[in-house]
Amino acid sequence: MIHHDLTVHPATATILPPSIQSTPARRRPRSTTGQLLLFLVLAYGLSWWPWPISDLATQPDAALMVPVGPSIAAVLLVLWLLGRGAAGQLLRSLAHVRLGRWWLVLLLPVLIGVTAATAAIVAGAPVPEWEDVASAGAVALVTLPLLLVVGGPLGEELGWRGFVLPTLLRRHGPIVASLLLAPMWMAFHLPWIFHKPDQYGAPWALAVVGMTFVMTWVYLRTEGSLLLAVVFHAVVNTTTAAAVQLFPTRDRELVWGIAAALWLMAGLVAALRMRDGTPRTHPARSPRPTTPRDRTLARHPVACFLTLALSIGWGVLGTAVALELPMEPFLLAADFGGLLGSALLVTAFVDGRAGVRSLLSAAFRWRIGWGVAAAALLALPAGTLAVAAVTGTAVLPGESRGAMVVGYLVATLLTGTLLFNLWEETAWAGFVQTRLAQRHGWLKGAALTALPFAAIHLPLAFVDHPSVTVVAVNVAVLFVVAVVFRLLAGLLLVRTGGSVLAVAVMHASFNSSGSLTVVDGTWQSIVGLGLVAALGIPLARATARRSVRSEAGLSSAGTTPR
Repeated sequence: MIHHDLTVHPATATILPPSIQSTPARRRPRSTTGQLLLFLVLAYGLSWWPWPISDLATQPDAALMVPVGPSIAAVLLVLWLLGRGAAGQLLRSLAHVRLGRWWLVLLLPVLIGVTAATAAIVAGAPVPEWEDVASAGAVALVTLPLLLVVGGPLGEELGWRGFVLPTLLRRHGPIVASLLLAPMWMAFHLPWIFHKPDQYGAPWALAVVGMTFVMTWVYLRTEGSLLLAVVFHAVVNTTTAAAVQLFPTRDRELVWGIAAALWLMAGLVAALRMRDGTPRTHPARSPRPTTPRDRTLARHPVACFLTLALSIGWGVLGTAVALELPMEPFLLAADFGGLLGSALLVTAFVDGRAGVRSLLSAAFRWRIGWGVAAAALLALPAGTLAVAAVTGTAVLPGESRGAMVVGYLVATLLTGTLLFNLWEETAWAGFVQTRLAQRHGWLKGAALTALPFAAIHLPLAFVDHPSVTVVAVNVAVLFVVAVVFRLLAGLLLVRTGGSVLAVAVMHASFNSSGSLTVVDGTWQSIVGLGLVAALGIPLARATARRSVRSEAGLSSAGTTPR
């Protein structure tokens, strides 16, 4: 909404709507917490009242809530606190349509829905029929106007973005405000969380966190437009439903997981944009840490990253293992939220935008030479096939050789690298191992990286609830494989000038080598990894020494350039 008197938050340059910023002292409760608690009681109560009286046993489709409480609560509170003028101004914010290019942000939910569906198909989900796609698109277009009028977005956004967010921004910056708003928004859906856990599970919750950051950023950049927030919310609901409904029930968790990972990425970008938009005393340089916590983060970025990443990773993967849920969505959440998100946040704090750009550029650095590229892609499956041939565990393929090769390349380059391992290795190879190698050398850096790299995978050792002996063996093998793999990753980083993409391809090739159709078993890929390391590391070091001696000889025999 365009206001005549915009107030700038002193710490974060946040624009606050006057419907919230200038409350008469005699009528406003002194505590912001008190205002928010009163709002939540009204918002939840006005929406949840059908929940306790619904008879789900005889009416499983009964309405559990009426999602209009937040907007009604916001109007009532603003009317009580500020009077009729402020309440009218809050409602008039829904008529602010002159947003220019910011209407293009409505394409983001569509892009995420299409990308999630496409990635799910690449990951093995069945391709939907064209008639189903056309039908889902038509249903989304028809239901969008209906959602705008009678659906949840209009009944919620006057509350979440019209009252709660500005109230939080009076006391906090946009990042903290978003972190506080997200759980309030999630808790509002509690009746559906209890009765529809397949739709409102962990992937949905992670997606809500990402959406909250995106919507806060858009809110600030559009001077508090609630109309855009309502339409954005409605587009999210329709596109997500359309994308998920295209797939069978068994594949919907995968679609949700991919969408959640994409929303977390979008939220992270929004958080970085909001952080970089804050004023600084010395714009030409990064501010010096002033608190003990800030100084600790600046001095020990790897330790801070590991604390954050392991906490999130263990929580996400442990939940999937304990509840016996499909692992793919939770692996994506651990990769994007726990690993990549933690690496980018710590890098942004320690090194600023330049550090984030450098980290992300390493993820797409591929000018490494065809020989090294072929080794990253083919060395580990070749080692696996060699072990299978020697041990007599090679079997005839159940498909043509061409189909087997295409399947391997798709699983490695598309599903493995682009969907999972590129983002995982941006954290491990690009952030952790590179920093440790700079301090301790590539060999010790690889060994130190192997420990937390193995540790984050510990919950996977408990899949299917094996015996204590099996768990002990799995953990021992995990740490041995981690050390060998990180040694190869360190060598590849040195040979490629820090190409995270090359390490990600090698990581994906190792995963794909364990599921080759011409090998009877999975242990051959582990032995093959050791074989490649035993042959490759000495060969690479000998080649490097010969190169150094050759350059030294040319230098001594050459002439001084003029």
